[in-house]
Amino acid sequence: LHGHEPELAYAFGHALTHEVAYGSLLYRQRCELHRALGRWYEQEHGSDLGAQAAVLAHHWSHAARGAPADATSFRKAIDYLELAGVQALRSYSNREAVRFLGDAVSLDAERSTAARGDDVIALAVTKEQLRRARWHSGLGHAHLALSDFARCRADFYAALELLGHAVPRTPLRLGAGMLAELAKQAASHLGRQAGGREPPTPAEATILTERTDALRILSKAFFHENDSSQVLYANLCD
Repeated sequence: LHGHEPELAYAFGHALTHEVAYGSLLYRQRCELHRALGRWYEQEHGSDLGAQAAVLAHHWSHAARGAPADATSFRKAIDYLELAGVQALRSYSNREAVRFLGDAVSLDAERSTAARGDDVIALAVTKEQLRRARWHSGLGHAHLALSDFARCRADFYAALELLGHAVPRTPLRLGAGMLAELAKQAASHLGRQAGGREPPTPAEATILTERTDALRILSKAFFHENDSSQVLYANLCD
């Protein structure tokens, strides 16, 4: 027992005692306990849930993996993991960001496809695809800051694929991609001169901005890996 009234709390005197007590619970009991704790934190800190994002992500993540599958727990776990990951990125806690956003990606993969939704925003990209792309972009930013360029590249490949822009991986496809991008830019320039090209809608602009940001950071990873062809491609698309 520690703290002062009315904030008295119980705590284990030793981490080993905690592990033994926790390990003695059935898996379903653990999930129910985490669910109850998640609800308690939401009730107690309802006015400032952001400050408890990491704790809430922990409890709801464990609750989500209970049986039977709980759609509400999945949703809350992913929401809090996303929030905690964004907070970690803003405070330059890159390893924490990798952990939270990586868990969001993993947990999301366990959800049923129907639970993700398929509402298209623009350019054949759905709302959920945009959200998942932002997780991968966040992971890419964190891995770049940690000088893990291989994972940074993989993260942005995944983000761009979700955004409808698959980055070519082979020399042949890379060359074809550069030619296609040059042709697209030429057509866009001619269209602007002729006055026949309409500006993108706000939704399209959002997708295009996400793509541009991802390609810009991806080019930095390519630069660190001395991949000049990919740097050129990324800058052409930027």
